[in-house]
Amino acid sequence: MEKTMKKFRAAALNCDLHNKREKQLSHTRPELQPKDPKEWMWEAPDKKSVYQMRKLAEKEYHAVEVIAHGKHGDYITHKSLPKNAEPVKEAVVRVKRDTTVADVKRWADLMEQKYGIRAVGIYLHMDEGHWATLKEGQTEDMYRRTDGKEWKRLNEFGEWEYWKPNYHAHVDFDWFDHKKGRCISLGKKVMSDMENDLALILAMERGTPKVISGVQALDTWGYKEKMEKERLAEKYARGKEKIQEQENAITALDGEISTKQQKLSDQDIEYRRTNIKVKALSKMLENLTVSKNDILEEIQELEQEVKEGRSNSDEIRQQIQQLNRELEEVDKKMKDKREKLDLASEQLEWMLDKKADAQRQYDDLQRAIRRDLPTLEGRVIRDFQAMGWRIAAQETKSVLEKIDEHSRALSSRPMAKYQFDEEAGLVFYGNILGEMAIRGEEITLVAGALYLGYIDQAMQFAQSHGGGGSNPDSGWGRRPDEDDEAFKLRCFGMARMMMRRPGIGQHQSRGRGR
Repeated sequence: MEKTMKKFRAAALNCDLHNKREKQLSHTRPELQPKDPKEWMWEAPDKKSVYQMRKLAEKEYHAVEVIAHGKHGDYITHKSLPKNAEPVKEAVVRVKRDTTVADVKRWADLMEQKYGIRAVGIYLHMDEGHWATLKEGQTEDMYRRTDGKEWKRLNEFGEWEYWKPNYHAHVDFDWFDHKKGRCISLGKKVMSDMENDLALILAMERGTPKVISGVQALDTWGYKEKMEKERLAEKYARGKEKIQEQENAITALDGEISTKQQKLSDQDIEYRRTNIKVKALSKMLENLTVSKNDILEEIQELEQEVKEGRSNSDEIRQQIQQLNRELEEVDKKMKDKREKLDLASEQLEWMLDKKADAQRQYDDLQRAIRRDLPTLEGRVIRDFQAMGWRIAAQETKSVLEKIDEHSRALSSRPMAKYQFDEEAGLVFYGNILGEMAIRGEEITLVAGALYLGYIDQAMQFAQSHGGGGSNPDSGWGRRPDEDDEAFKLRCFGMARMMMRRPGIGQHQSRGRGR
């Protein structure tokens, strides 16, 4: 039974862009998401943005009167909502392929009845996942689809990759008690009970702490980054282990790639810092502009009062002078912030260019590696073709000696010619010369696949092209004390056995019994 889990986190201000699929993502396949939004999305009639919900919570929290104890006695005050408060939370829920919005809503409704947290939005995501090879214990049937959508493909190593989906739902909860003006607090026991209810309603097995703290507990970008790193690391490791001739070239490039990765990482960190600085300066200028407008408005009101004679003119003039001094101070600050913002913006633009240039260099290195791998595979196949014909020449010489021996032995016996023709045919039957003439290309392809480590692909190819011989054992590979030439000879011998057609042994035994 599939396992479910849920993970709560503070809802991001822009989470709707991701949840409603209003932002294009590289790790999604849109064709797997239902066409009708009603099949994967539900929102409450009074649904507001996360920003609006948080502002409402701040207002209601501040409205609550609090008795404070001061030096001169108790007094009533109001507090602001803490910055780390989470009045709006989002639950990421692992689901099955056949889970519906109604299933998730039943769980959400139960959470409202039991704990007072109200769901305002539910979004099923059936289009996220990643391509990867099968691991130990996994089979094709675990990922086979019946709807005609692509579910497997060949990667650059000639291996089958399978689409491993990440079915999940995002549920936005109003985590604020609007009657008391406080965020709702739930303990660990409640969170555990929620998991039990979720598993029961979705007809799935309850997730364990190990699962919850694993890959699926990461957020969308973290999960994508981890899967991509694992995929690249696996491909790099396979290429280095399986392709001996390419190892020196990859090792030579490895240091340069590492340096450029570090350069990219450093530039990315610096870019983020500068970007934050630009945003902070822009916000400061915005606040200063508001302050300046407030001061100008206040000056205008005071001047109007003097003009209409509604207040003491001397007192008003003093207030205006004070406001003008404050206005000068605001102008100085605005000038300073503008200069710093211009400088930071120039730095940001310069860094973007540098970052793009470093990324291009890194991509060029990766393309160079990918370009060399197919060339290497072709060279390996050509080596095995030459080896096959070399072995064929050696074995043919031995076969001719056996035929000559048979000819002399049968020459003095009746029916000698008939027996010579049949037995000579049996000597030739299964000989490498005949095999290379008839199936040479197929044998060398299987031998090359075994040498490069593509064991499953070699067996599939042999079976699909008429082979019925024995297959390599699960521990197939180069032995610790085996040199390259010896391993190639063993790969070639195994390829011959794998490509032999079923029934060869029976045919030979019947001939010898006559």
